[in-house]
Amino acid sequence: KGNPALLSAVFSFELRNESAMVLNQAPFTQTNGPLAWAGKRYDMGDEASRQALADDVSVAWANAVLAPLKARYPDVLFAIDVYSFKMVGRTAPGFTLRDRSRDVRIPLNFAALAERSTCDYLDYHFYMHRIQDDSVSGDWEANKKSVRFDEVRAACRKAGKPLVLGEFG
Repeated sequence: KGNPALLSAVFSFELRNESAMVLNQAPFTQTNGPLAWAGKRYDMGDEASRQALADDVSVAWANAVLAPLKARYPDVLFAIDVYSFKMVGRTAPGFTLRDRSRDVRIPLNFAALAERSTCDYLDYHFYMHRIQDDSVSGDWEANKKSVRFDEVRAACRKAGKPLVLGEFG
């Protein structure tokens, strides 16, 4: 309940810190065959179809969480933040079967969230855990490539959503 006037002192709220899905839980433990969710069918043996499922689920989750919050607090900003695929040993969105990593997390696809979620802005977290080519700039470029940064930036511009570098180190 509290005092709603205090919200003016807060810049924004994140839905969840570093949003991700995990490969060791359903439905991503299924590596072949059909799967139905929300009236759509997905082929769990096909990388593009698996990514479409991940995108559809993440957008549905974000919008379901945001709807009551935005209705109750229409003047408050809400963000979704993720880290790069490279940071968890993955190539990019859409390679959950091909990539081999000990890390079971799959960052949410920023482009899908920019295009279809009702968040106010996207917040990218960048940490240099695995330096490529012994350079900060090389690691920065590899991380940007893994989130398909140009595609994300274009989707944010089209949706009118800022893209913020909210954490780095």
